[in-house]
Amino acid sequence: MDMPPPNRTVDDTSSHGARNRRTARRFRGVRLCGVALIVLVLLLGGGSVAPLQATAAEECFPQTGKCVGDPFYQYWLANGGLRQQGYPITNAFDEVSPTNGLLYRVQYFERARFEYHPEFTGSPNEVLLGLLGREQFTARYPQGRPEGGTGEVCFDVTKRCVSGVFHRYWQQNGGLRQQGYPTSDEFDEVSPTNGLTYRVQYFERARFELDPENADPAYQVLIGLLGREQFLSRYPQGEFATFRPIADARVDGSDPDRNFGAENYLAADGDPVRASYLRFDVRGLGSNVASARLRVYCPPDILGSASPDGGIVARVSDTSWAEDRITYRNRPPINGQPLATLGAVQPGQWYEFDVTAAVTGNGLVNLGLRSENYNAARYSSREEYGHSPYLIVTFAR
Repeated sequence: MDMPPPNRTVDDTSSHGARNRRTARRFRGVRLCGVALIVLVLLLGGGSVAPLQATAAEECFPQTGKCVGDPFYQYWLANGGLRQQGYPITNAFDEVSPTNGLLYRVQYFERARFEYHPEFTGSPNEVLLGLLGREQFTARYPQGRPEGGTGEVCFDVTKRCVSGVFHRYWQQNGGLRQQGYPTSDEFDEVSPTNGLTYRVQYFERARFELDPENADPAYQVLIGLLGREQFLSRYPQGEFATFRPIADARVDGSDPDRNFGAENYLAADGDPVRASYLRFDVRGLGSNVASARLRVYCPPDILGSASPDGGIVARVSDTSWAEDRITYRNRPPINGQPLATLGAVQPGQWYEFDVTAAVTGNGLVNLGLRSENYNAARYSSREEYGHSPYLIVTFAR
């Protein structure tokens, strides 16, 4: 969908209120932000992602106060724009995928979740849509629904069929790549948006909704607001932001002069002494911090990842350490009061430390991870993109 210049309007189908009025509402076009800071925060039931400063490559939407940058913005433009994806309801942030447990940069829109896949950089799969249809259908109908009967196209993969106006819409709006396989047949469902009953069909990435009374045939099939529903379900706690480390490294008493800053794992061990250091650049916080959690991943492919003691996290007051130069011999002390401790850890799991006391606002946050147990705990470092440590900072409402 081509974006209008700022003084023009386009049809807005992001609200189901259009069904009641039988006319599409209109909105003012998006504006190019340049380096302006968006201060309007959309409070979706009390939950949103922290507003970030826009750059010249971003488009910002005054309707929600959120900005979209590349590569998400180019994908949005090329794949249906407002009608298919809806407005952005968050800025980009890091999220562990419910599909495969990996950490991705994502952004929620009213109807979709965009996921950035750096392993596919430069290919059509660099941005993929999350499987919101599958996730929401499974959550709402854990027992499933009866397998269907006939349709114009049936898929052995899911044993479901698509027919009529849903089939035509599927064909004309991205098909398998954009909508995914059908995960249900048609059935009647009470809309979580307005409480009315519609004929719907779930696909891996979408929910089709039929409104045959709409006077405009182009809007008789609408995409459900799965992005909004999923975001509110996963993040009811309030406004938040995520941060990956800008530096991390481990040090090892058995090899005291070696730098491990480029290695793919961190460690906390009492004998030999191994400790880890993490630095975060926290910025863009616009409210008081309610909580801060450090999330780390215990990898399954490193010998000895399992440990009865996941370690202790504390502040590091000496901030002069550098990722590419720190060694056991020149390491700064992890001398702050313990912020949090972790019990037994097992490979293949994410774990959290409560580090709220260390994150009071914008600025650099330096943390140390140590253990007095001889059985080392090991965690993925920032070099492991899909399992990188990260901070989740939640703001007071």
